[in-house]
Amino acid sequence: MPRAHAIPRIRKTLSRARCLPGAWEGVVSVALILVLLFPHLCLAADSSAGVSSTDTGDVAARGEEAKDAFRRRMNPPAPFLALPQIVEREETRVVRAYALRAFEGALDALQAEAGRADDAAQAVETALRKFVTTGKARAADALFADITARETAPGQPDPRRAATAVRYSVALVDLPEALAPMIKRPGEALPLLPTDKALQAYRRAAALDPNEPWTWLAIAWMVQAGGGPADEAEAALDRAQRAAFASGDVEAAIASLQTRGRLRAAQRRLDDARRALAEAVKLSEMHAQETPDALENVALSLGLLGDLELRRGDMAEAASAFERSFKLRRSLAAAAPGDETAQLNVAASQVRLALLAGQSGRADEARHHFDAAFATYHDVASRHRFLPTLDAAQSGPAAAVFVLAGVLTLGAGIVLLARYRRAVDRLMKAAASASREEAANGAATPVIDKAPPIVLAIRSVAASGQRGEVARSVPLTAARRALRRAAAVQIAAGAAFAAVATALMFRWGEVDYAPVRAALIFWSWAWPVVVVLQLLWGRDRMRTALVLGVYFGGLLLICVVVAAGDTPPLDLFGVSVPAFVQPLVFWAQSILYSLFLLFFLNRRVRSVGPVLLVFLLIASIGGLLAQVVMSTYAGTRLMSSLGLPVEFVFLLVPLLGMIVFALPAWWVIGGIRHAYQAKQVSDVTLMFDAIWLFQALILCESLIFEAGLTGWIGLGAFAAYTLVAVLGARWIAAAAMRRPAARLLLLRVFGFRARTERLFDVLAARWRFAGPIQMIAAPDLAARTIDPGEFIDFLSGRLRRRFIIEPGDLQQRLAGIDLRPDADGRFRVNDIFCGNDTWQAAVASLMAGSDLVAMDLRGFTPQNKGCVYELQVLIESVPAGRIVVLADRTTDLAFLQATLAECARAVSLRSPNRASRDPLTILEVGNDDPSAVQALLAIADVALAGSAGHDRRSAAPDGAIP
Repeated sequence: MPRAHAIPRIRKTLSRARCLPGAWEGVVSVALILVLLFPHLCLAADSSAGVSSTDTGDVAARGEEAKDAFRRRMNPPAPFLALPQIVEREETRVVRAYALRAFEGALDALQAEAGRADDAAQAVETALRKFVTTGKARAADALFADITARETAPGQPDPRRAATAVRYSVALVDLPEALAPMIKRPGEALPLLPTDKALQAYRRAAALDPNEPWTWLAIAWMVQAGGGPADEAEAALDRAQRAAFASGDVEAAIASLQTRGRLRAAQRRLDDARRALAEAVKLSEMHAQETPDALENVALSLGLLGDLELRRGDMAEAASAFERSFKLRRSLAAAAPGDETAQLNVAASQVRLALLAGQSGRADEARHHFDAAFATYHDVASRHRFLPTLDAAQSGPAAAVFVLAGVLTLGAGIVLLARYRRAVDRLMKAAASASREEAANGAATPVIDKAPPIVLAIRSVAASGQRGEVARSVPLTAARRALRRAAAVQIAAGAAFAAVATALMFRWGEVDYAPVRAALIFWSWAWPVVVVLQLLWGRDRMRTALVLGVYFGGLLLICVVVAAGDTPPLDLFGVSVPAFVQPLVFWAQSILYSLFLLFFLNRRVRSVGPVLLVFLLIASIGGLLAQVVMSTYAGTRLMSSLGLPVEFVFLLVPLLGMIVFALPAWWVIGGIRHAYQAKQVSDVTLMFDAIWLFQALILCESLIFEAGLTGWIGLGAFAAYTLVAVLGARWIAAAAMRRPAARLLLLRVFGFRARTERLFDVLAARWRFAGPIQMIAAPDLAARTIDPGEFIDFLSGRLRRRFIIEPGDLQQRLAGIDLRPDADGRFRVNDIFCGNDTWQAAVASLMAGSDLVAMDLRGFTPQNKGCVYELQVLIESVPAGRIVVLADRTTDLAFLQATLAECARAVSLRSPNRASRDPLTILEVGNDDPSAVQALLAIADVALAGSAGHDRRSAAPDGAIP
């Protein structure tokens, strides 16, 4: 079907389905348009980008930027190296120097390629920009492939140029990765999966130009670094030495002798190693007579020879070599006081002298040399006093911050909510004043006029038998519709996020476009929709299973399409992965970070998870920045001057940073609290926004890895989600404002937390679109109903002010109950905090102002005297048709029915049950909470449809909620 005709047909289908109004149809259509068109728009942008002209100055600037970065990697400033590491890295100095020459030569070749044509200049600038920002050379590899193909084409007269092109094709990334064990700086990670691409290229270059000694040397180094066969390294060194002497390349000959000496020493062939290094010293001295700039090579060869003599136990020869090396380096450093490398070489020689003196038993001399070495090192390091050695922009520290914040959120959430429940329980039992006993006694029993007794009609029904009710109330019908619309909005908003993410991956993520690949990437980024819908519906296993079935059905469909194509098997960690499984592997890798959501979406901390995560994330960033500051030379010196143990400092510094950043973190969550109180956000939208913002940060990390700082454009996917979600919620909220709200009072037997939480999750997900839920706060549901304001009051020690402890405060607090819908169309859960003196009066007032009272009496026994009082007030003030009592096998049904009968005989003349003969419903529920809630809603439909209770606000008796 042509795409131009697909979109109108989709709109027409949605309109006929009548599952969404026109506005929702538009929202979903926009999301689908994004899915269909975004990748093509991005490809068009990519193609149009190639026609623009590029200034050659841009190419040169990019090239110099890349060269500077690689120079710092090969020869980092002193603060990045500890003094012993400077000595260790001396052995591989020639390897690092060669890698640097090859790198700079490759960049020069790219810049030369830019002068061939305008389109070549654009391609080179793009390749250099991507390499500078991401460290990846995929675009540059394509250019080098063209250069290599051109230089190695049949009929080319110069094999040297062909060999040079082959070497340069791997010089940017593959050669440094192959030599990483030799050239890496301390703390730099080795590549996880190094390839032999560079080694294969150098073997090819050696075949093209066998007389180039550095090619053979690089082969020997790569074989050594990769743990290859010693015979191949030996053969390469032999070829390198012969080629060096044949071509007169003295530096290559010296490097081959130094490498042979180190290889022999590693093989414990110390005499052979000594001969090779002695020959390197001799050749270096002869070369220095002709080229004074080669004196450092003499010092290096002497240092390597001295290390070997020290290992052999010949102290005299070692001392002679070290002394000569030290004198040469001291003279070179004096001639170039601004050369940091020369100064550090002096420090390395002083360390060698100290080690020699220590092994010879001359402790004072060893201490003198060590002090001199540290003085030289610190003099150089102090030139970079405020240069941090920890890069906070790397993915490792950023991932550590997320993990730390997530773990702390889970742990702190569990602890804080447990303390919150205890605080609620303690304050519930608090006394108010000296007259509390009289006030409590006055509210303990409702005032009942003497009147003839009545018989209360009671019907007992099973939860499974209430789904066929035909009566429909306006609020609950609208609530069902609103829940479906909310699910549709979340699906559309998630689709918008996934569509933008897919487009960005094709535009900036170095991903080649293909329809099946686009579908897989879209499906993977849309995964949080499953999580969001599960949270939206509560613990509804049937709907969750349906969503999971649809999602994984779509994923399997993609697998079938891939398997039906010509996709070859994929070699993954040595295992051949067939085409059918490859989409599943990609999906698993894509959602791996989603496991982080378990930290703050865990049921035990979910209500405070987003707010607590924001606070701890900001605090964790402070801890990371403190570590960055401590990683500077000045910070390290400051910590050293305190004389504290290293382990203590390691823990103290991040902790201090977190404490400092706790202030802005508190200010931020205070802003969240203000937005919640202003009804700009709800507790549910906070949770959903946290999920999608986290997904957007994962997208940003993926794009930053490919495109550098440009990758923060991934936040645009979160903006797309927010736009669709806000527009959709606005229509739901507008409909909620126009219809009457049904107020539900939920009463229960305290002490059954897990069971009550399960029921509340399902009930709140459905009823909150019809009206507010009101209840007396208690520890059993404290962790479910806590909102940002209550949580911050608890953290700041001001939770007591939310409690109605003085009886005179009751009416003022009840008058402030929030009865308006939030910006997403949901009404709030109003939990009334009462002390022992006020809960009975509060319950009576809430009953009088409620449209339906649901009383969960599972576990009800004669010991629950508070529930007996509530039943008395219920029968006195609420029509029996609007009372639903939930019971199960743990309920003492005989005692319950006797209590209801006793309450009915005591009703006053003012009781609505004097004139009404509607039965009170005892709903017998099992372990299926969704079925119980569905039955409760069916009963509520009949009750609300048959009365005008939800429109009688002005007729509420004194003390009721206005």
